[in-house]
Amino acid sequence: MTTNTQFLDCNELYLDLIPRDTPRETEGPWHNIWSFGLGLATTYDPYRKLWVDWEVDQRDILWRYLKSRGLIIGFNTRDFDFQILSFLGDTTLLPSLDLMKIITNFGYPRVSIKNLAINNGYCPPTFKLSSVVKYFLKGNKKLAQEHLRYNIRLIRTFLRWALEEKELYFWNSEHKRKEFISVDTLKLKVEEEIRVQNEIRSFVKHLEEIAR
Repeated sequence: MTTNTQFLDCNELYLDLIPRDTPRETEGPWHNIWSFGLGLATTYDPYRKLWVDWEVDQRDILWRYLKSRGLIIGFNTRDFDFQILSFLGDTTLLPSLDLMKIITNFGYPRVSIKNLAINNGYCPPTFKLSSVVKYFLKGNKKLAQEHLRYNIRLIRTFLRWALEEKELYFWNSEHKRKEFISVDTLKLKVEEEIRVQNEIRSFVKHLEEIAR
C-alpha cells in the first residue's frame, strides 16, 4: 500500500487514535465515549509525508495542529475519535471526512476497518482495539503506533478507491451478504462531503474573524 500520494488538495490530515481506557462494549452504541480519555493519537500529513504520534501531555499542540488543517480524514472519526478528543475543544467545528459515515449514509449498517480489509483483499489489523489499549497501558507504545499507522494506510487505500478506480466491498451483517458501493457513487459522496466540510471551514473562519 502506498501512502505517498496526496489525493485531495485541501490541506488534509489523516487521524486515528486509541483511548486511554479499555472500552466496554454495551448493547447497541457505546456510551460515554468522551470519558475513555486519550491514550495515543497518530496523524499523517500526505503533503509532507509526516507521521506524528501524540500523547495527552501534547494536547494543546495537537489541538492547534488539528484546527490548522483543511480536512481531517479518518474512520468513525466523528462518533469515536472526535468524542474522545472533545476535551480539547469543540470538535464538531473541525472539517472532517469520515469514511464510516459515508458508508452508513447509503443506508448500510456500520462496518469495521477489519470488514473492509478482508472484503477488499487486504490483511485486517492484527489486534482488536481493546487489546491494543491493554498493550499500550503496559508500555508497548510501538505496537500501538504500528496499529494506528496500518489503519491509516488502509483508510488512504479505501479513499483512493473511492476517488479513482475500484468498488468498495464489505460484508452486510444485517442481510448476511457481500455488498459493494460503485466507484461513481462513492466519488459523488466523497465530493459532496468535502463540499459540506468546506462550508463548515468557511463558517469557522468567519466566526474567528468576527471574534478578533
